[in-house]
This record gives sequence, C-alpha cells and structure tokens, in this order.
Amino acid sequence: MAIVARASLIPLDNFLGTWLIGLILSSVLFGVTCLQIFLYFTKYCSRDRGILKIFVLFLFALDAFHLALVSHSLYSVVVTNFGDYVQLGIAPWSLLIQTVVGILLGTLVQFFYGWRIYVISKKSVILPAMIVSAVLVSTMIQR
Repeated sequence: MAIVARASLIPLDNFLGTWLIGLILSSVLFGVTCLQIFLYFTKYCSRDRGILKIFVLFLFALDAFHLALVSHSLYSVVVTNFGDYVQLGIAPWSLLIQTVVGILLGTLVQFFYGWRIYVISKKSVILPAMIVSAVLVSTMIQR
C-alpha cells in the first residue's frame, strides 16, 4: 500500500518557506555574533569600561532571546499546529514578542552607533543628532 501525501489546501511555500529561510539566515548570523563576542572578550575588551562590557553582553542575550522567539514561532506553526489552516492566520505569541525585541535590539545598536560617532568626532553633535533623529523616526514608524 502506497502512502500518498495530500495536497495542501493553500500554497505554503511563500509563507513558511521564507520564514524558514529567515530562521536559517538568522541562525548563521547568530553564529557570527557568537564569534564576535568571543573575539571581543578574549582580545579587544581590556581597555573598555565595565558598562560597555555589560552592554555588549546584554545585546548578545537579547539577540539569543530574539532567535529563540523566532524559532519558537516557526515551530508552533509548522509542528504544533500542523495542518491547522485556521492557525496560519493567527500570529503566535512568540512572533509578536520577537517583533518588539527586534525593534529594541536594532534601536539600541543604532543609538550606540550614534554615541560612538559622537565620541570619535570629538563631541561634535551634528552627525550623532542626525543619526539619533533617524533612529527615533524609524522606531516610531515600526511601532
């Protein structure tokens, strides 16, 4: 007796496929982040203040949490609710939280970038103010 797979009621390639590709790429980039964290703490952090080290660890933890939320959201759609087409229209709780975490992570990194420009430019406020303004506008639009 041959087992025949039933056809999907709606095409899921574009929906779940892009989600899976995004998760794979996020995992690869998280690996790059792990390498950067390792190199930072083994070679480059000796002259940095403690607050910067804590900030780097906080961003790393937030990035790991973000990846866990994306993984959970895909798992809940693909495995937990397999075949339940009604659930495809309902965003899992982890997807909603990961959006907020992603916005927070991006905003913190861009604010840090503005601060570094401020320090490197010998306390010139023009370019950092433009960066911070762009970050605030972008964050407000993403909400």
